Amino acid sequence: MSTRYLFPELFHVVGAQIPVKGKARTALRWILHASLGLPRALFRVWRYEKALPTKSVTLTQRTLDGGERLVTWNEGPAAAIALTVTVPAGSSFTVRAHSGAAAAGHVVDVETVVGPATNASVVLFGSPLSSVTATGNATITATATVVLAYELVNADGWKLLETVGLPVDKSFSGTGYPLDKQGPVGSELEPIDAAIRRVKEGSIDTGWPATTDRGTAVPAFAAPDASALVVDELKPVREQIRTLLRDVSDPAEHVKATVHIKTRAPRSVHGVDAPARWQDQAQDADVQPLVSLLLPAATDSYAALALGFGTTVDVAAQLRPTVLTHVEATNPRTLVFFMVTVEHQVKMQMPAPLPPVTLSLAGELAALYVEPQNNAPAVPSGVSALSSAVHLDPPGVRDGRWLEAVRVAWAAPQTLAGSQARPTAYAVARGFGTGAMEIQLEKRAAAGGWRTFVPATNPREQTPANVEYVEAGLPEVFPSEPNTAVYAVAATDWFGRWSGWASADHPRASVAPQVPATRDIQADAAHGTAKVEFAWDWSHRSPKQITIRVVTPDQQVDRVLDFSTATIDTPPAGVELIASESLGNLRTYRVTINGLSFAFGLHPRITLSARARATERVGFGAVSAWSPERTTMVASPLAPPPPFVPAQMWWASIPDPRGVARTTLTWTGSAPSYVVYVADETAIRRELGLPSADLASPPEARLPALRALDFGAARRAFKRVAGPLAQPSLPVELSRGSKLIHFYGVAPVGVTGVEGPLPAAGNAYFAVAAPRILTPEVPRLLARDAGGVVTLTIEVPETNVPVGRVTIHRAPNRARAVTLEHAGPPIAVLDGSTAVRANGIARFTFQDVAPGRAWQPAFYRTVARATTDLTRGVYGGSSEATRAVDVVVTRNAAPSLSDLRVEDVATAPAHRLVSFLTDATLVRSMRGAHTFAVQTIGADAQVGVRRVDADALTLLLQPNAPDPASQANTIFRFHATDPRSGRNCAWVPRDVRAIVVEIADPAGRTSRLTWRAP
Repeated sequence: MSTRYLFPELFHVVGAQIPVKGKARTALRWILHASLGLPRALFRVWRYEKALPTKSVTLTQRTLDGGERLVTWNEGPAAAIALTVTVPAGSSFTVRAHSGAAAAGHVVDVETVVGPATNASVVLFGSPLSSVTATGNATITATATVVLAYELVNADGWKLLETVGLPVDKSFSGTGYPLDKQGPVGSELEPIDAAIRRVKEGSIDTGWPATTDRGTAVPAFAAPDASALVVDELKPVREQIRTLLRDVSDPAEHVKATVHIKTRAPRSVHGVDAPARWQDQAQDADVQPLVSLLLPAATDSYAALALGFGTTVDVAAQLRPTVLTHVEATNPRTLVFFMVTVEHQVKMQMPAPLPPVTLSLAGELAALYVEPQNNAPAVPSGVSALSSAVHLDPPGVRDGRWLEAVRVAWAAPQTLAGSQARPTAYAVARGFGTGAMEIQLEKRAAAGGWRTFVPATNPREQTPANVEYVEAGLPEVFPSEPNTAVYAVAATDWFGRWSGWASADHPRASVAPQVPATRDIQADAAHGTAKVEFAWDWSHRSPKQITIRVVTPDQQVDRVLDFSTATIDTPPAGVELIASESLGNLRTYRVTINGLSFAFGLHPRITLSARARATERVGFGAVSAWSPERTTMVASPLAPPPPFVPAQMWWASIPDPRGVARTTLTWTGSAPSYVVYVADETAIRRELGLPSADLASPPEARLPALRALDFGAARRAFKRVAGPLAQPSLPVELSRGSKLIHFYGVAPVGVTGVEGPLPAAGNAYFAVAAPRILTPEVPRLLARDAGGVVTLTIEVPETNVPVGRVTIHRAPNRARAVTLEHAGPPIAVLDGSTAVRANGIARFTFQDVAPGRAWQPAFYRTVARATTDLTRGVYGGSSEATRAVDVVVTRNAAPSLSDLRVEDVATAPAHRLVSFLTDATLVRSMRGAHTFAVQTIGADAQVGVRRVDADALTLLLQPNAPDPASQANTIFRFHATDPRSGRNCAWVPRDVRAIVVEIADPAGRTSRLTWRAP
C-alpha cells in the first residue's frame, strides 16, 4: 500500500444520515480543490473496522489575547482527541477543535460540558484536528488520548466498500480516465449504470416542506429522474470533461483550461425566445470544464451522486464491534470512521489561504469522515424583498404587465463547526397575498424537478453579509389584485436535506396610466375653435379614453375621445391621424375643440392652454395625470381706449443755460403700449389757415382759443416722435428758446399692433410751454439804532414786477456780510402784503430788537423776491442783494461790573492781585472804545491811577498770573488758551488802603466798584 496524504483544504469528505426508501443510510460527499485538477483514477470508499490507533500526549496550555485557552500537542494533527475536564457547579465549559495549528483554519467540532462534572471525558473529532481552544471555568488534565490522523489513514484496519467515479463511456478511451466498473465491492456496474444506481438508491426521500412558515401551500418537491439526469442533463458536462482530459495532460493546468460551447441569445424576462436575427449573432462561449464539473458536484446532492462525488452506504453495515465508543458526561455516542482516497500525481502551487509553496504529489490522497452532520440546515434568517432597480421592464405584448425586478435577500449562513450542516443551495417561492406559492427556480428540462439557486461569491473578496436572489419578472399589480407579493426561501445542503421556509412581503409596483403628450394648440378666434394635436405611444398600452381640456381666462372645455375600439392607425370619428408624424408605435392626432369664446373686451391678449389625460384599456378606469400644458396666445384685433390727458397747461421745467426746457409727460390708460405725436401752435394754425400766434401774450392767455380748434382737421401738422412705449410716460424737450405752446397727442396701440386714432378735440392733447421767471428790482435799505434797537426800512420799486416778499439777513462782522451764504439764514421774511405801497414803491419796516452785543457793529443786507404762480407758468425770481449796511448797537445802561476780588498770591508777597468781571466789549467801535481804570489809595493817602482803553488791554496767553514786575502798572487778562475769556486783572501794592475800579462806555456812562482794606 502506498503512503496516503491528508490535505483537508484540498480534498475533504463529509457525511450525514438521511432516509432513503424508508431506511436510515449514511450519505457521503467529497470534493477536490480545483487547483489539484481532475485525477485520472476512481475514488475509493473505505470503512475502518479495527481498534483505533490511540496515543497518549502531553498537552501545552496558554492563554490567548482574547482570554481563551489554547491547547496544543507536539505529535501532529489528530482525527480525534479525548480531554479530561473538571467543571465546577454553576459553570459551563466549551471546547472547539480547529483544523489549523494555534487556533487557525476552521472549527471542525464543538462540545460543551455543564457543571458539576468531575474528570469528564470530552471527545472532539476532526479531519484534521490540529489545536483546541477552551472557554469557561474548568480544569483540563495535562494529558489526553489522541488518534493521530496520519497514523489512522495509513493503518491496516481499512476495508474497501466501493469504487466511485465519473459516468464515463467508451468515448473516454484515450483520455487516461479508467473505464472500469464502479459500485460496491462485489456488485460493480458499468460507470453510467453505476451512476444511475447511486442516484436511485442513494438520494434522500424527502424534499422541501409542503407549506411555508405562514402555512401557505408550496408545490410538492420533485426529485429528478436518475437516468435522465445522468444520460441527458449531465451530458454537456461529461463532454466538456472528456475534451479536458483528452487535450490537457497536466492536472495542474485543468483549472485554467477552457472549451468552446455553442450558445443561444438569452430569452427575455417575459420568457420569449430571442428573435432569429439575434440568434444568428450568437457566438461560442469559453467555459472551464473543471468548474462545470465541480460546481454541481459541490452544491447539488443529485449531481454529486451522478458525477461520482458521493455515495450512500447502509447504516446497519456500519455498526460493528470494532468501532470507537466513548462517553461524554452521560451522553454515549457511537462513531464509524470512513475514508475516501484517490490516486493522483500533480505538481502545483498551493492555493490561498495556504502557504504559497509548490506541492509535488505522487500517491494517494485521503480524506477522513469522522462525525456526521446530523441536523438539516437552519431556516434562512433576515429574509427581505426589496426593489432592486428604480425602473421597470416594459410589457412583452401590448396591454401586458410591466415587470419589476425584486431583490430577495437573507443573512449569509454562519457555520461554526464541521459537524454543522452547511447550506449549499436554496429554493425560492413566490405567491400573491394568501394564495398558493410558485417555485421560482429553473426547471430541469430533461430530468424533471428544479435546479436549485446557488449564490456566487468572489473568493478574493470578503464574504458578503447577505445572500441575494433577484427575480426579474414580478408583474405589476392591477386593481382588485393582492398588493403584496410574498417570497419564501428554504435552504438545502449537500445531502438534499431542506430547512423550513422563511417568508417576507414585498409591496407590488403599480404603473400609473400613460400620460398623452400634448403637442400643439392653434386657436381660431373668428370661429371660436381650437385645434389640438396630441400623441399616444402604442408600444405598451392601448388608450380607452383620452380627454382634451382647453382653458381660457373665462372658460374650460373638456372633450372626451373614445378610443376603446380604435387601432393604432384608425382613430375614432372626429379625430385626425397625422400620418407624416408617425414614428414606430408613436402616433400623433389632431382634434378640433368647438364652443370657445374670446372676450377681447376683458382680455387684450387671451392665452389658451391645452392638456390631455387618459384611461387605458387594462387600467380598470384609473385616470392618468394631466400632460404638461401647451399654450398659444390670441391678440385682440381691437384698439384699446384712448388714454386720459389733462386739459390744463402742462408747464415744462425752467429753461437750462442753453435755453432748453424739459418735462416728462405722464398719462393714464389701459393700452399695452402707446405712440406719441407732436405739433406746435404755429403748425396747427397754419394747417387750419389761421394767423400766427401773438407771442406778446402769455401762453396761458393763448391756450383757451387753441383748445377750441378742430385738431382732427390739423392731423397732418402732427409728427410721430416716440413709440411704441410700454410705459405711460415720455420725457420731452422743447426747442431752444421756444415761447410756443407744443401739443402732444398720445395714441393707444393694441397687443396686435393696432394703433388707435389721434383725438379730434383739442382738450385731449398735452399743451406744453416753457415757464417764465420774473425778477424784482434791487431794494434800498436804511438802518438806525436807538438804544440797542435797530429799525430797518426797505423800499422796493414795483415798476415791472410786484414784490412777493423780502428777506433780511444780519452778519456780526464785515467778513460775514460779504455774501448771503456767509451771513446765514434770514432773520426775518416780510410778506408782500405787509408793505405800504405808494407811487410804485413798496415800503417795508422792521425792528431788530436783538441786533447783537452793545457797542459792536451789525451788518444788514436784504433781497426782494417775486411771487411764484405755477398755474400761470410764472416762477418768482430774486433780486440782487443790497450792499451791507452797518450800524453800531448802543445801550441805555452803563456797562456791567461785578465780582471784584483782591487776593494774596504766595509768589508775590509784596502785592495783591485785583480782578473783576464785565461784559464790555474789547472792540473799538465808530463811537470809540470802553475805558478801564484802577485807582489805589495808599496808607499815606497818596492816589495812584492806571487807565487803559479796552482795545489796548494786555492779553496774556498763559495759565498763571504774570510776575508783578512785568505788569506793574497795567490792566491785563490771562488764560491758558483764550485770554479774552479771562478776568480783568491788575497788580497793586500790598499796603494800599482802598481800591476803586471803573469802566466807562463810549457814551461816558460809568460803572464803579470799591474795596477797602480791613
